[in-house]
Amino acid sequence: MKKTVKIIALAMALVLCTLALVSCSSFGSIKSNFEKNGYELKNEDNEATGTVKLEDGEITYTIHTFQVKKEESDSALGTIIGGITQGLSTAVVWEFASDKDLEKAMDENEDIKKLLADAEESKYVNGNCILMTINPDAVKIFNGESIEK
Repeated sequence: MKKTVKIIALAMALVLCTLALVSCSSFGSIKSNFEKNGYELKNEDNEATGTVKLEDGEITYTIHTFQVKKEESDSALGTIIGGITQGLSTAVVWEFASDKDLEKAMDENEDIKKLLADAEESKYVNGNCILMTINPDAVKIFNGESIEK
């Protein structure tokens, strides 16, 4: 009987350790949603990072940039129009290591508080990620909603 209890306790400990070590990032589903809607990840090979200053240190995040796939133009007018629409077709996602890191950054950092003060948090925060865009379709995609094309 003691041996069975030890085996069950060991199995439960292994399951708990495995769950604790698994990173629960929502970035994978966000990336998939953008790609399904015609966006591409622009900086996959050379991802930038940033830091958020806190009272007791700092938290690092990864910056991912998505942009609508487009046809390249050889004309000057096409280049100008492309530059204007680039801002509307770009979405920047800040990925924190965990939901807990993001919550701590939102609680303790004044810049993050100001950034999200005017926005409805639920639309610009998804799991461990923050969205930065002026494109309303990108906000829908970020939250897993479908968009009309």
